[in-house]
Amino acid sequence: MIQAFKEGQDIHKQAASKVFKTPIEEVTKEQRSDAKAVNFGIVYGISDFGLKEQLRHNKKKG
Repeated sequence: MIQAFKEGQDIHKQAASKVFKTPIEEVTKEQRSDAKAVNFGIVYGISDFGLKEQLRHNKKKG
């Protein structure tokens, strides 16, 4: 993630690519959104329940 950030890449898309084992150019908006929720959850210490709810909310939006 640090390298992606330094290179000005989309860190959430890069994380989704690794998590979902998908080439970065094939990452969907939903996969990116889920990875973003996980990334911020890690940074801000979200609980497993909170992350589950956030991911569920993302599914309803998409």
